[in-house]
Amino acid sequence: MEVEKCISPIGGRLAIENEAAGEGSYTDQTLERLKFDTGLETVQAASIGVYHYKVVEGGQSFSTCTIVSRGGPKNHTIYVTDQGFEPKVVTIHPGDRIWWVWQEGTKQHNIIQVSHQGNHIPGGFSSGTPMDCPSAFMHQYQKPGVYYYIR
Repeated sequence: MEVEKCISPIGGRLAIENEAAGEGSYTDQTLERLKFDTGLETVQAASIGVYHYKVVEGGQSFSTCTIVSRGGPKNHTIYVTDQGFEPKVVTIHPGDRIWWVWQEGTKQHNIIQVSHQGNHIPGGFSSGTPMDCPSAFMHQYQKPGVYYYIR
């Protein structure tokens, strides 16, 4: 029984823990066997790339998986209309950016951060005064949490 890894990006083998900070070490046969026996596999990709995994037992492959690791912040778009927002809920990660875009409609819009009761939060994000279509506003989130906003 063995576990094989085929790694596409430049940089060689994957390591456990945080190799980039010098805190990890390469996986060895004993650790690979333990992970296989328990059905657990954890990998922290230190670089962007495509990682292919194949688990082999007795020379026959029975399970494969490919993981695409894309680093960096992501952009999410919320469309603002005279009727509301689409989508209404977005899940993001620290560093991600939300773009509110209003392209059509008869009303002016702006984006204001509010509490869960709908009250303005002093110092919260705001796009400023209401603007005609077409317009857009972007905010980059640095901390995890639940954020509310109105138009």
